[in-house]
Amino acid sequence: MSEVVGIPVAIDSRGTRHGRDTIDETPRPFDGRLPLHCGGCPAPVSSRRGHQRRSEGGTISVSPHFFLKPGTEHDPGCPFDFRARANEIARNHRGAVQRAGDYYELLLPDLNQQTPSEPATTRRQSSSIYREISTDTSRSKLIPVLNGAARIAALLRNYQDDEEAAGRFQARHQGSTIAWKDFCVDAQTDITAAFHRSLAHGYPLAVHGLAGTIETKSKGEQPYFEMRTRRPPRQGGQGSSAGPRAVLRSATRDSFRAIDAAPDRRWLAISERWRGYPSNESPRLINLWINQWWQLTTWRD
Repeated sequence: MSEVVGIPVAIDSRGTRHGRDTIDETPRPFDGRLPLHCGGCPAPVSSRRGHQRRSEGGTISVSPHFFLKPGTEHDPGCPFDFRARANEIARNHRGAVQRAGDYYELLLPDLNQQTPSEPATTRRQSSSIYREISTDTSRSKLIPVLNGAARIAALLRNYQDDEEAAGRFQARHQGSTIAWKDFCVDAQTDITAAFHRSLAHGYPLAVHGLAGTIETKSKGEQPYFEMRTRRPPRQGGQGSSAGPRAVLRSATRDSFRAIDAAPDRRWLAISERWRGYPSNESPRLINLWINQWWQLTTWRD
């Protein structure tokens, strides 16, 4: 991991925005259009090409990035002031997110711990459909963690899922740490590898994506509700993105109340009980049963 979390976007003298992927181009599209400033505030920035450098721990890969010029600072509230935004998440989600040196940890509760305060619907055993419902964590434990994870996911999306930015976050579960890229995945990508790792190592998986249409389905005579994540088409317009699709299911429509209220939002859910269909080994769908509205959180990009 690089020691640098760079600024992902800069703006040239003509007002054109440039992502960090343009820095290694020859010629660079912003050459001749200097000076550059931060994509989120007027602070002046420079660019640095990707390179390797040595350190006490070995060779470090430094990705191309924009960085503040010496003696300058971001404006307060700038979305690309990484340290300020990460510290803000830890401060606003105290108890769910903590700073540990140069890292930020999401503190996961025991997601399989039964609690006396759970509603009776979480313990229904009348049929196979209700035995699949996966809510065992109390509302008071899960909501702060979901909200903290969503804020981290939103920050990383703002950084275009940059590896250096993602590398600053991790999840802590039962005394072990999980790299963020292994713990939290975007359903618009192929989530197969992360799904298999979570099963193999027994840790929860967080999935987030674009809310899709909620449909009424049935299993035998029992109706249920299903939401499949929207995904962009493949390049060239041929079908959808590769990999299994993430699906949320519930016996009650009320579980999707936040999505009903704002269908253009993104959602995030965390569980150890994602299941593959038709099998965990070769899934076409990765399903999670929920039964309360607070088992997922939503936000607007």
